[in-house]
Amino acid sequence: MAKRLEKLIDKATPRYTITLPLTKTIITYRPFLVKEEKVLLISTADLKDDDIAGRYRAIVLLLENCTDLDDVGNLPLAEVDWLFVQIRAKSVNNIVKANYTCPTSGNISIEVDLEELKIEGDLPDPKIMLTDNMGITVSVPTLNDTLSCYENADTEMDSFCILKKTIQEIYTEDDIITREEMDEDDLDEFINSMINAHTVKIYDYFSNIPRIQKEIIYTSGDTTQKINLTNIRDILALSLSHISLSAFYEINFSLMQHHNYSLADIESMIPWEREVYINYLKSWLEEQKKAHDQQKRSMGR
Repeated sequence: MAKRLEKLIDKATPRYTITLPLTKTIITYRPFLVKEEKVLLISTADLKDDDIAGRYRAIVLLLENCTDLDDVGNLPLAEVDWLFVQIRAKSVNNIVKANYTCPTSGNISIEVDLEELKIEGDLPDPKIMLTDNMGITVSVPTLNDTLSCYENADTEMDSFCILKKTIQEIYTEDDIITREEMDEDDLDEFINSMINAHTVKIYDYFSNIPRIQKEIIYTSGDTTQKINLTNIRDILALSLSHISLSAFYEINFSLMQHHNYSLADIESMIPWEREVYINYLKSWLEEQKKAHDQQKRSMGR
């Protein structure tokens, strides 16, 4: 019965079609449900600030459930970030109101339209000339590449690991060596032979890979301040600012204890649906209180 009900809920959830900005892949996705919101909150609750891989693993689980993608890990990072933002906007609201600690003014309130978060920049030329007659061809790092390199590093991602993952060929005027012709030792030997001038060119390539960027402008006193959203830590914090894990359970408890909702009812909702019901309940309770107060006044006359 539970599986049949789950299928019915899944069929009743709206579907949307979207084209990914970089790879131009057309995908179908749906909003996440309250039960999936819970998993996202739990899996990100205790992550350290520098745990980028942990944040992406939580997002991958969500995207696997909410899209028809065969392998989310094959997407470039920017598309993973952007797709997550689109799903969050359809699940909760595209307008996010969040608190931010300003260095000069303390706590302030900011408002961000998630639909304005765009992938900035074009894909750079994959051919990088290291010398006048030798170059490499690289691919845009995927999420799988990035997670693999984070796992092999102590804290920050190993940039040489990313290069090793993305080299597709080494070429000169007379020869081309493809990735298939090289083993791990060959790649290590080639990368370790690079001089500083080579690594600078490679760094320029990876620095110019498109990413989500959003500049938020606010006023602090008499000055205009800016916040730049550029990484998944900022994006995820903004996307989950509408509810904390403790508030999530408090809402569920209140709906079940005082208003006869079942947990299955609540978890099968889209988060914005839950908010609609909560607002209706608040309005109803206020009306009941007004009616009760008016009745008491009438009886006291």
